[in-house]
Amino acid sequence: MLPYLITFLASCSLLALAPKVKYKSIGIALTIVALLLPCVLAAIRSTSTGTDTRVYAKPLFDKAMAADNFSEYISSGWSVGWGIKWVRNFEIGFSSLIYWIAKLFGEFPAVLFSIQILISAPLYLGLKQYPALKNKLWLPFAIYYLLFFNLGLNAMRQMIGVSIVFYGISIVLNHDKRDFTFVVLIILAALFHKTSLMGLLLYAILKLIKYGEVSKDKKNSQRKIVKILLIFSLIGALILISNRTLLLGLINYFGFNEYSGYIVKNAGIGIQLLSRLPVAFLLIFNVKSMRKNDKWQMTSFLFTTLAIDLLVASLSVASTYASRIGYLFQFFYIVALSNLCLIDENSKRQHRNELLALTYGVIYWVFMYGYMGVGQTVPYLIG
Repeated sequence: MLPYLITFLASCSLLALAPKVKYKSIGIALTIVALLLPCVLAAIRSTSTGTDTRVYAKPLFDKAMAADNFSEYISSGWSVGWGIKWVRNFEIGFSSLIYWIAKLFGEFPAVLFSIQILISAPLYLGLKQYPALKNKLWLPFAIYYLLFFNLGLNAMRQMIGVSIVFYGISIVLNHDKRDFTFVVLIILAALFHKTSLMGLLLYAILKLIKYGEVSKDKKNSQRKIVKILLIFSLIGALILISNRTLLLGLINYFGFNEYSGYIVKNAGIGIQLLSRLPVAFLLIFNVKSMRKNDKWQMTSFLFTTLAIDLLVASLSVASTYASRIGYLFQFFYIVALSNLCLIDENSKRQHRNELLALTYGVIYWVFMYGYMGVGQTVPYLIG
């Protein structure tokens, strides 16, 4: 555990120091080093750290190194049990990334380093869209490290897509007339993982909330919109949870048939749902302050993503893969928890919220990654 915690602490310390230095160039250098530290940690890990590292990242790298050209690489595959896993079945963006990095550098750590860069960079650019967070990036990055960094060592393709979608939504949320930029980014995200197309749902929700804001009675209009969204989401989730056949049908219809094997009749206690409830309580407890000090538009959006994530997490009772689909919505916990620490002018309450958010993050990290072994990223082993 220590390599993770030391890296997280060092990165956050540099991000906290960067805005305070006198010279801007030094601040930029500190920020770059802060962002590169976790990339180095990701790069030098063993292939046994993170299930998908050995399941597809290393085999793709090996096939790229052995191929004489890109066409040969795409048409190649490797044996898995009684079958063959083909390179062409992976998203073209991810498979292309591995091929070109392999050919340019010839070392697997370079691939792992590049993957982490493609997760960290869009996250950084997305967080820069929020004015209140610009000079306090250490906080959202601390939350990211504790909740999501280890996921990126396992679900690499998906986390690249999630981070890119986060960047796109953050642009639309904080700026007007940026729809074309979002379209480009979501296409790019889908080239790494097709579940990124669910970002269109976030976009539709955001546009609906923004539309409600132009009415005379903004708050009442938006409350109605959010209530309608939550009611329909709840009904939909309950139907899916109670109807395994329908759930399988939807998964197959949207092209996720390779994940149908994850659907089971009894998946046990909903740990994923329980692990998210503290965030819900923290947000609800501070909702009055959020309404006063934050844009209602952003507050509505964050609460809606929270509600959808809770509903998707509840599907983990029927599908262990459902919780992975929820990463797209859960990723906005980074902004939601960070905002809790900035909405109140009272410094004592700010520090209290910071302590609560970080305590939740530490407990989540220790329980989910250390104890439950999610993604098999603990213990950390050097390659």
